Amino acid sequence: MNVIIKSYLYAFLFLLSGFSACRVAALDFGNARNALDAGVANLESLQGIDDGSWGDDPNLIYIRTAMAVQALESANNRTGSYYNGLAWLENRNANNTDLKTRKVVALSGRDIGFDNNQSGSSQIYINNELDAIHKGKQRESQKGWGLSKGYHSSPLDTSFALRALYHGGDSTGQIEAIDYLLSTQQTGSGGSYYWVPEKEILFAGEYKVIPGYYVDTRWVGDGGWASPNSDAEDSSHYWITAEVVLALSNHQMQTQVSSVLAEAATYLATINGTTTSASTLARVILALYAVNGLDNTVDLLLWDLMGKQTTPGNWASILATANSVTTLSHVLGLTVYKDSTRVSVEDEQLRLAINNHLGHAAYGQITQADIDSLVTLNLSGLGVESLDGLEYATNLSSLIVGADTDLMAISDINNVTVVLNSDADVVADIDDNCPLVTNDNQTNMDGDSFGDACDTDIDGDNMPNTWEVLYALNEYNASDAISDTDNDELINIEEYLQGTLPRDPDTDGDTMRDGIEISYGFNPLDKEDGLLDFDVDTMTNAEEVLVGRHPLVNEAVLIVNITGLLL
Repeated sequence: MNVIIKSYLYAFLFLLSGFSACRVAALDFGNARNALDAGVANLESLQGIDDGSWGDDPNLIYIRTAMAVQALESANNRTGSYYNGLAWLENRNANNTDLKTRKVVALSGRDIGFDNNQSGSSQIYINNELDAIHKGKQRESQKGWGLSKGYHSSPLDTSFALRALYHGGDSTGQIEAIDYLLSTQQTGSGGSYYWVPEKEILFAGEYKVIPGYYVDTRWVGDGGWASPNSDAEDSSHYWITAEVVLALSNHQMQTQVSSVLAEAATYLATINGTTTSASTLARVILALYAVNGLDNTVDLLLWDLMGKQTTPGNWASILATANSVTTLSHVLGLTVYKDSTRVSVEDEQLRLAINNHLGHAAYGQITQADIDSLVTLNLSGLGVESLDGLEYATNLSSLIVGADTDLMAISDINNVTVVLNSDADVVADIDDNCPLVTNDNQTNMDGDSFGDACDTDIDGDNMPNTWEVLYALNEYNASDAISDTDNDELINIEEYLQGTLPRDPDTDGDTMRDGIEISYGFNPLDKEDGLLDFDVDTMTNAEEVLVGRHPLVNEAVLIVNITGLLL
């Protein structure tokens, strides 16, 4: 639906309702989410592979990286790109108030403790930058901040400083910053228009004439904020006002803040979304959303923002894309994840499984909102022992775990179906013919209780797979059990049972074939019985077998005995 058609729809709804002219919010959440996802992918593709930063312009690389990191965090995209960007910020010096404040806000989302307080290495960086921000004022009595020490106060830099103090958990100076911002809002009217006459000055040893000129300091307040000495028509007023509103929106309980924000929102609503840059428009929309939520104005401006994509997820620059992703993340409710309390998940494999399920970096922190979003979770084959942390997963309806997993942590969760699946296939243990071995196809050649993946005798010929493989037999063909591979008068299954070699007709090397030894009651694994003379006829057992005589019968004695009987 394009903007013109949408306008007709609003007019039609107005005629049907009979109420005062009012256009309803109708954000296409599906398209917005697609644009957001494409924007995240675009930011990840633009990140420097070597160092984790965004862009190569030395004057903008810090700002771009900080805003890209904030965008990924807002989108709940805590992947390697996010953490690499954080690492780059941690290890780079921020040399003015603007950069220091952006660094603090970006780092404030990392290493949050389970009580929502900063912990770990990021707090060290944050504290150092906060100290530097406090020292960035020109005078101690000065309420506002400028770009660097010695620079006059600026609503823009003060708004950045206020956000950094808030996110960094530093209450010092916040009240002064709020008071400064409230006092610099452009309301009412004033100023004058006057002529400065021509004058002569001494310059470089010579007198120079400075022509006369008019000075116009007249102004009419619009409820916004501007940089010092800026022109009344300066388009940056919308951006500056948006940044101030975003800073003050965290303090709406303070006296006068709510009314000031309402007046500022009225001014921001006058922006021309068609002609304004995507970067500025995204910040204005975010500020309006912080004050009024998803109302008709925000909705229409979002349509303008969506229309500024050059390709899906690409708003023509890194900064514009980062700002757009951040704004869409707030409107779509994804920031609930970054603002949520962190949950302690001690089992390393469980933490890995949850992060993989959510598409996060394996080492990322897990929030309560992350846990709330879990409806299904497959832990099969991962060796998870403890489910501590999942007790908060009240929306969990299906959980697949291994037989050794302790289920105590989720005992109070209602309506959750727990399926035991100790391996990594799709078959529950109760139905799995190999519950400890992954085998999705459940193939079972011999039809016994064990699938081929875990059956020690796949073809059911009573010869183990390992034995058949060792002697180059076929573990998938039961008929080889009755074959006599080495022609020693023992079939292969007999060879296995006797412990003889199916590929060697004389296992013990006594010149008697294994089958012959078995038939005479000899030991086919004992070479010595070939050297013995069991029938005491002066010929060894091996010699008798070799010439075809019976090794257990003394033929000479037998002949004498038979002759005696005949006589």
